[in-house]
Amino acid sequence: MTRYLAGPPVPDITEQAARLARIVKNRETAPAGTGFWALETKDGGDLVGAVLLKALPLTAGGISDEFEVGWHLRRDCWGHGYATEAAHWAVRRGLFELGLAEIYAILFAENVRSARVADRLGMQRVGETSQYYGVTVDLYSLSR
Repeated sequence: MTRYLAGPPVPDITEQAARLARIVKNRETAPAGTGFWALETKDGGDLVGAVLLKALPLTAGGISDEFEVGWHLRRDCWGHGYATEAAHWAVRRGLFELGLAEIYAILFAENVRSARVADRLGMQRVGETSQYYGVTVDLYSLSR
């Protein structure tokens, strides 16, 4: 699953700890109502992944005023509808509770499964961009 996350893998535990500390620090100044949420099964809380709604980081540095929805799931949980259900919740939260005019999804072109999730959410592929995360990705968009 990590091959589809923007940015290189972090193989060293010290680097990963520093990365997580930066994420926590960034969350302290993040817009209210945005974040990362754990996904668990309805029957007993088995952790299956996470969904996010957050401001997009710019390749040039800093944070944009545009927001993304994202989903990360354990491989054995792919194909069960978790990503679509969770992302649908996050999109509705962003568009209707937070009043965002538009939400983006950032996907690698070869990530066909996530492209299908974006399609099910009603998102449209805008094209390629390298504006975020320092990599070239497909940009999907959904407007209120």
